[in-house]
Amino acid sequence: MPGKLAKMAARNTEQDQGHIMIRLLAALLVLATHLVQAQDVIHVKAGETRELAPADGVLSLQRLVLEDNAVLSLAPGLGQVQIDVARAEIGRNVKIVARGEAGADGQPGASIPGQAPTCSAGKPGTAGTDGQPGDDGGSLILNVGIAELGSLTVDTRGGAGGDGGTGGAGQRGGEIDKCNAPAGGAGGAGGNGGDGGDGGQIRISYRLLSGYSPDRPIRQLIRLRSDGGPGGALGEGGEGGAGVEGQYVNMRTLTGNRKWIGGGDKGPIGAVGELGAKGSPGQALLQRVETGSTASRLEALKPAESGGETGGSKLEQTVRALEARIKTLEEQVEALSRKIRP
Repeated sequence: MPGKLAKMAARNTEQDQGHIMIRLLAALLVLATHLVQAQDVIHVKAGETRELAPADGVLSLQRLVLEDNAVLSLAPGLGQVQIDVARAEIGRNVKIVARGEAGADGQPGASIPGQAPTCSAGKPGTAGTDGQPGDDGGSLILNVGIAELGSLTVDTRGGAGGDGGTGGAGQRGGEIDKCNAPAGGAGGAGGNGGDGGDGGQIRISYRLLSGYSPDRPIRQLIRLRSDGGPGGALGEGGEGGAGVEGQYVNMRTLTGNRKWIGGGDKGPIGAVGELGAKGSPGQALLQRVETGSTASRLEALKPAESGGETGGSKLEQTVRALEARIKTLEEQVEALSRKIRP
């Protein structure tokens, strides 16, 4: 009797393990299917804009349709994005944009209102603040099979630097009263322009799919813009405060009881700021690659070679790992099934 109970317990344990394996296998199959189908097709209609923000910076598509004047915008702050497209149908005047945001302009300096106290020089205006630097453009790796192409611009330019703020005006000099005429206050200095952001890198590896023959060279149909952003304008110095006008004052002199006091000088104009530096351009590469196999549902598009990168997207690597795991689980399930068969 104890022997029978032990055998039954062992058989129940094996059955439980088999059920667990089967449930795990089913879950992995669902996950793998979901990963392959995720973002399977993107279609942007004519004149519309769509923003993309792939969580891990990699997006794999079976089909990409961008109608005339469509814009595919990459969300700011993503850094480098890789898009793998098995089949792309691109209309005319289409844009893929990953431009850096422009830096904020500097604030103007405060002007000093009113007039200084009697016999006192005017106070200087405060300086304008510096413009903020522009953001760097995003970098884009695009591996694409082209089925149709009107014209495409890929824009990863750096953002413009913000303009420097204007200096504030100096205060008017004080009145004369038995003193030399005081000068107006100096104008505040202008702020510096912000530096432009660096242009993002562009690397496009394209394949011409069967049935498509462009009427012009692809390099005439795809425009790459990876310039650095322009530096911000310098801030102008603020106006100097006015000096008081000359006048006679009551004062005993050798020639009488009145004396002429000349007017006060106008305050000097504030120093101008400096121009912001232009950002550095990003490298741009457009190259044709050999057509790969179309046997798989989601084509494995090989990225252009660069230091530190591995072939294939993260999604494809994940799917391949899942496929290997599923195969192992299938073998384990089959082995368990043989054990628990009566």
